[in-house]
Amino acid sequence: MAELVDLTTVTGNLRAICPTCEKLMYRRVRIAALPVVFPGIAVTVAQS
Repeated sequence: MAELVDLTTVTGNLRAICPTCEKLMYRRVRIAALPVVFPGIAVTVAQS
């Protein structure tokens, strides 16, 4: 599971907890590319 924080209408910051070390991971992504780049990952949108 990951959480998306919108930056613009096109991009956002994806954050999740690493299953190995349990630290936060961050990645900037194009929102439209989420299903292709992260198939099978449940993404929730964070309220700003």
